[in-house]
Amino acid sequence: MSTAWQETIRAQFEALKSDPETKPKTLAMAEAKLRWAEAATAESRSALADGGRPCYFNSGCCSYSDGTINGIEIAEKSIRLVRWNDFSGLPDREVLREAKLKKIFENCCDGEGDD
Repeated sequence: MSTAWQETIRAQFEALKSDPETKPKTLAMAEAKLRWAEAATAESRSALADGGRPCYFNSGCCSYSDGTINGIEIAEKSIRLVRWNDFSGLPDREVLREAKLKKIFENCCDGEGDD
């Protein structure tokens, strides 16, 4: 669970709290969302083994106004960030980044690695 996510929700809550125009129901909903985020983050941390490190996985998926699509492929013991476009009129695949899953998992487990 990303701490940044929780901090974003906290900042939104604080902004609503400082605005005199904020309706009580809106403020109560924002506070409930913040408490939920705090609990979810605490639960995620407690699920880790002693010395465990949380990992954040960004799916990398996105579509753009020029028609390109970025996505994650997991195949052949590798993970790849791939861009698809149809500039030529046919789907065209471009690998932007690639890594072996074994290396990724090793880095998550022991915190060491080159990249």
